[in-house]
Amino acid sequence: MPATEMDQPAEKRQRSDKPATSPAPLVSINPWYLTSDFAVPFREAFTSSLSSTYTHTSPSSDASGTIVAHPFHTAKLQNILPPAFLHALKQELTSLTWHERSNDLYTFHQTDDLALNPLTHIKALRDYLASDQFVTLMERLTGTQLARGHLDMAAQRYKKGNHLLCHDDDVHRGQMARRIAYIIYLVDEQWSEEDGGALGLYSNDSEGQPGEVVARLLPEFNSMGFFLTGLV
Repeated sequence: MPATEMDQPAEKRQRSDKPATSPAPLVSINPWYLTSDFAVPFREAFTSSLSSTYTHTSPSSDASGTIVAHPFHTAKLQNILPPAFLHALKQELTSLTWHERSNDLYTFHQTDDLALNPLTHIKALRDYLASDQFVTLMERLTGTQLARGHLDMAAQRYKKGNHLLCHDDDVHRGQMARRIAYIIYLVDEQWSEEDGGALGLYSNDSEGQPGEVVARLLPEFNSMGFFLTGLV
């Protein structure tokens, strides 16, 4: 008959009595971004009046953070997450139902809200982006206090001819207001400027209306672009 716990040899009982260890998380950010060597000068640059683009590259040259100074501070972190995780994430996203969204502002394809999606890698990314480690990092990099437990997350796919026109991402829900807009790029690793999809940054005229594109953030696999909203 199968052995019960009391029937097990003493050595085996001792091993099973050890406290269970938590499984390692599926995803976490490149640890260099968590260091003071990166975070402190990056925050100083992000919160200052930059006159030109700022870039800080890791000693191993496998990661870098860039801040576009004008027309408003927009940042990009490269090589932020494990590539193998992102490839698995792309496979899960591909399996979902995508809806065409189209109005006078945009035309693209989008998943449903991913807040409650149970697929392994989608859930792991959502949980990490909402984690105290990641939220604290974003506070540290931007100098902006953020609320915990409030995260919007969906996937968007832009096919040839799709677009998203100029907008400010200033979203309010009751007493809550979006403070950081972010994009995690899952484009092909061979993506180039000729493939399109750049995030255009517009200047403002004297009445605060958009003028012309004065800078562009190019899509790059395993990078995250972000900027503050409602405060600029």
